[in-house]
Amino acid sequence: MLSWVSRQAIHTSREVLTCLKQSLHFFVGSCPLVCAPRSVWASSRPDKPYLRRRRLPPPITIRASKKGVNLRVSASTSSGVIRMINAGEKVHVVGQANSYWLHVLDQKGNSGYISSSSQYSNYAGGGSGSSGGSAPSAGGGAKADQVVSIAQSYMGRVSYDYGTRNPSKLIFDCSAFTEFVFAKVGVDLKWGTKYQKSAGSYVSKSNLAKGDLVFFDTIGSNNGVINHVGIYMGGGKVIHDTPSVNGLQISSITSGYWSTHYVTARRVL
Repeated sequence: MLSWVSRQAIHTSREVLTCLKQSLHFFVGSCPLVCAPRSVWASSRPDKPYLRRRRLPPPITIRASKKGVNLRVSASTSSGVIRMINAGEKVHVVGQANSYWLHVLDQKGNSGYISSSSQYSNYAGGGSGSSGGSAPSAGGGAKADQVVSIAQSYMGRVSYDYGTRNPSKLIFDCSAFTEFVFAKVGVDLKWGTKYQKSAGSYVSKSNLAKGDLVFFDTIGSNNGVINHVGIYMGGGKVIHDTPSVNGLQISSITSGYWSTHYVTARRVL
């Protein structure tokens, strides 16, 4: 972090002004200010001003995609699109909003959010997606083996129905089934991928272990919007309740459809 100066009024005798110089990026809270070629004075809120500045890390490169990647106003696919960032363009990562979104600054000075999926950039950083920042557990172990064994025991017995959670008849949607299985080993998951995608700790695809929750985007091309979940079995395979077979299926996430539609994973054991 670089040193910074503040002054309270636009006058050198008062506090809450800072001199912004070319090639430095300043931040009001978490929002970057892109400096003009000349040194300028800038302030944040007059009633409670603060400014901080830091040199941005080396830029990452946007990867090839048919159209590039959307730079959005906020960390949500429902938010507005600032512009399309084309493959080959470079952006600076300001921070990681969660496991799915990067806060970036493009070369034109636009601040916004892009998907953290590896298909869109060469970003090598990671994040837990939680404010705690704690590292995930080692994963695997006896309880994980038990989770996988329980899930497999329902092969051929479970039926799929979207929006259904009926343990007595063994009719579930994908997240109802994961909730059902983990409850049997004492792990309380909420029903719904919108809750389960934030459970536990983030884990990268290269560090998956038995019993991890694995999430997918199955609507059209993979835009990182989670709508499906399964349980990692080890060996690059996941067991999940899917409408494609009206029940449980074991699929590979190292090649084929489920590999290309993989979004992220969480460790809850």
